[in-house]
Amino acid sequence: MRRIVRAPLPQSPRDLPSTSKPLLAPEMAEVDRVLRASLDSDVALIRQVADYIVGGGGKRLRPALVLLLGRARADTTARTGTRSPRSSR
Repeated sequence: MRRIVRAPLPQSPRDLPSTSKPLLAPEMAEVDRVLRASLDSDVALIRQVADYIVGGGGKRLRPALVLLLGRARADTTARTGTRSPRSSR
């Protein structure tokens, strides 16, 4: 019986393949900007916590995956000329 070995799931954008990072640089800079703007506060402690979260690279895995999947979908649509049934609504 063969054993299936699975690669660990990425836990942060740092775990994504290095080839995807330059691809996403402009969009991830915008994600950073939006995160920082949405976490802005007049309360010093909240600003410190927000800087810690954003500065440490947290809260970026899901946006990175969504951006990569969106590009893959757009590329597939461009190559095949087809759209999914949902995209025609």
